[in-house]
This record gives sequence, C-alpha cells and structure tokens, in this order.
Amino acid sequence: MQKFGLNTELKERFLSLIKNGTVSHSYIVIGGEGAGKLDFALYCAKALFCGGEPCGKCESCRKAESEMHPDIIVINKGESSSFKIEQVRRVTESINIPPNEAKKKVYILDHCENMTVQAQNALLKAFEEPPEYVVFFILTEKKEALLPTVLSRATLLSVSPLDKNELFSILKNRYPKESEEKLNDAVRLSEGFYGRAVRLLEKNAVIERQTALLLTECLLGKKSSYEVAKILNAYKSKRDASVRLLFLVLFGVRDTLLYKKGKTDLCLLTVGEAESYSSNSTSRLINISDSIIEAVSSLESNGNFTSCIAKLCVDINKA
Repeated sequence: MQKFGLNTELKERFLSLIKNGTVSHSYIVIGGEGAGKLDFALYCAKALFCGGEPCGKCESCRKAESEMHPDIIVINKGESSSFKIEQVRRVTESINIPPNEAKKKVYILDHCENMTVQAQNALLKAFEEPPEYVVFFILTEKKEALLPTVLSRATLLSVSPLDKNELFSILKNRYPKESEEKLNDAVRLSEGFYGRAVRLLEKNAVIERQTALLLTECLLGKKSSYEVAKILNAYKSKRDASVRLLFLVLFGVRDTLLYKKGKTDLCLLTVGEAESYSSNSTSRLINISDSIIEAVSSLESNGNFTSCIAKLCVDINKA
C-alpha cells in the first residue's frame, strides 16, 4: 500500500504484530547502505507508541519526528567506524530505567556490522532477560557480521530495494524541480535503495560522480594506476566516501562490460564513453572489477587504507 511509503510490506507486518500483541523484544533489520533501515526502525517505534499506524499528529509522533522522544534511544547513528563496548554500556546501564512517557522503551542500534565481538557479547546480557517494556532494533548491512548467539535471540527482518518506478515516483515527489534525467540517474545508481538515491541527488554527489568518471578514465582509458592512487589517497580521511567512489567506478567497469555484450542501458557511463573503453578485454574488465570489490571489502572491514589502495593499484597493473 503506497500510503506507507518505503518498506511497505515490513511496516504492514509490524503493524499486524502490534494488533495481535505479538511484538518481540528484539529485531535485527538487515539491508544495504541507504536501504532505509533507520527510517523503518523509527516508524516501528512511533507505531508502538501510537498503538498502530502512526498518526503523525499526537505529541508522541511529533517528538519522535523531531528526534526528541525520551523513550527512543538511537545509538551509533550515522557512524561507520568501530561500534565499541562503551556504546553498548549506555544500553546496559539504562535498560532497567522504565520509560519516561510511553509504555515501551525502544533502543535502535545503528551500523551494527561494525560492532566489536566484545560489544556484541555485552549486548547479549541485555538480550537475554530484558524488561517487558524494552524493544531492540539492531540495524546491520551484513548479517554475517553478527555473532550466531546474537542472531539466535532476535527476529530477522530484511529490507529490500524498491521497484525502479516506485523509487522514481518517490524521488519525483521529494525533488519536484529536479530533471527526469537526474532522477533516473539516481534510480539506476542507487540500485533501488532510497537513502542511496537521496545522497546521489545531493551536491556532493555531483563531485563524487565526476571523480568516479575520472577514475574510470584512468583505469580503462589512460590505464594509469599512478593517477588512481593519487586520486584515492586524497580520500584517506574519508573512508566512507572512498567506498562510495569505488562503487561508482565499479559501475563504470560493468557498464563497459555490458556495452561489449550489446547493452546500452547503462548506469554511470554514456554509450559513447563505454564505447571508448570497449577495447579493454573482457578478462581485464572482470579482473579489475574483482580487484575493486576486494578493495571495498577490505576498506569496509577497517583494513589499512594505504595498503588497500596500494594492493588495488598493483592488481590493476597486472590486469
């Protein structure tokens, strides 16, 4: 149902749990970067306080919307570095304090794919016998990053990408002044994830895209690993931005592969750009693609930045 917006099916499912009185103490919400995990968890908190679909008008909803509700505790919001045990202790130290205003107390833990083993073990203590009024939402991009003991104590909910047409409609409503070309670009590059699409329409995304095109030119046109290293090393203090950048470059490599197979529905590149890079062999393009994926994985696992980029450049030279 369109009235719910993003993650419609999951929201309807959660509303039915509230209606039936079967809400669990803990949920693990799984989805890619920009999938809307935090928005979904906040929706659920509002629904719990409203006793069903949030009205958006009551004091509880207004406080939740403005991030001022005392019974919604968001930890590690927007952080991408290590999720440490000290942050989990904020939970364990406050969990036995009853709600201030609502009947429930909601803890939302963001970016739990970065939670250390020590932090996860500390969280288990809160998971085992939480007070009746507590509900946890554990948000993660990678299910495998969580300990089996954590996974076994929570209900898993997976956030899926949106249909392209649905995402375009939502973006059009939010950005009525944007051209259809830009909106379509955001839909393609986001792979259906709303949060990612929104970031692609921000001003900084324009610069990132231009840099990604330059990197793609270095990889597939000039074939200069020195230029690749120079550009990427400028992002040493911006690990998240470097990962986004490499993902965009990956689109450029894959666009070239698609063009070589006769496809013209591309993401990052124009048909003319893809044609100019099509002299690269299929095996070279695949090897470069694999090297980028490996570099992204290492960066996301907090590997040494300089070593990750150096290895990527060595692999590019061998491709």
